[in-house]
Amino acid sequence: MVGLSRLWGLGLFACAPARPADVPAARNEPPNRAAQSASVTAPTSNAPTTEQDALLAAWQEYRSCLVNRDGKRALGVVTQESIDEYGRQLTLALKATRDEVRELDLLDRYTVLMLRARVSPERLRNLDGRSTLALAIDRGWVGSELPREVVVKRIAGDIGYVSFLKDGEEIPVQIPFMRRAEGTWHVDLVELVRFIRPALLKIFQDLAEQENTDVNGAILVVLERLVGEKPKDSIWDPPR
Repeated sequence: MVGLSRLWGLGLFACAPARPADVPAARNEPPNRAAQSASVTAPTSNAPTTEQDALLAAWQEYRSCLVNRDGKRALGVVTQESIDEYGRQLTLALKATRDEVRELDLLDRYTVLMLRARVSPERLRNLDGRSTLALAIDRGWVGSELPREVVVKRIAGDIGYVSFLKDGEEIPVQIPFMRRAEGTWHVDLVELVRFIRPALLKIFQDLAEQENTDVNGAILVVLERLVGEKPKDSIWDPPR
C-alpha cells in the first residue's frame, strides 16, 4: 500500500503521490557530491552571482509560502502561467462531464476529482485561478516538503534550470522551472508538474495493481485516504 507519507506535493496540488526520489532521472549517472557542493556555492553558469542569488531567493520565498501556508503571498512568487493552470483545472472541476473527466490526462483527472472531493460546490463556483491556488496553499494541499535547497545549473535568458537536493543527494535532472518576468524570478508550477508526471503515473499504476483495480480506482483510493471517506459516484459529474 502506498502510504500518505509518500505523498509529495510537487505538482499543482499536494498529495499527488510523487516524490523527487520516485522520478526517473534523464540520465543514469550517479550524483556527484563534489560537483553538487560546487554548484550550490559557485554556480555553474556564467551568469552573475547576484542573478543566481535572486533566483534562489525567489525559490526560498515560494517554499516559505508553502511552509507557512501563505497563499496570498505565494501569488506574487509564481508565474502567471501557473495561475492560469489553476484556473483551467478549476473550470474542468466545475464543468467536465463524467465522460470528459475519464478522458483527461491522469493528473488533470486526479486534480478535478480532488477539487470536487475537498471543496464544496458553492465554494468552487466562487473561485478563480488565483483564489484556487491561494486556497490550495492555505490548506496545505501544496506540499511544504519541497526540498529547501536547489542547485542552479544554468540560466538561459529568462529561464533558470534548476535541480533539487533531496536527502543530501542531487537529483541529476535539470528542470526549467524558474522564469524571469519584468526582472523578477518566479516559480513555474507548470514545469514542475511536467517533471513529476511520469512518476505520478507509475505510482498510480502500482497502487492500482496493489488494490486490484484500475488507475481510476487508485485515484479514488488516494482521495478516500485524504478525505477520510469513500468518494460518492457523483464525484465524476459536475457539482450541482
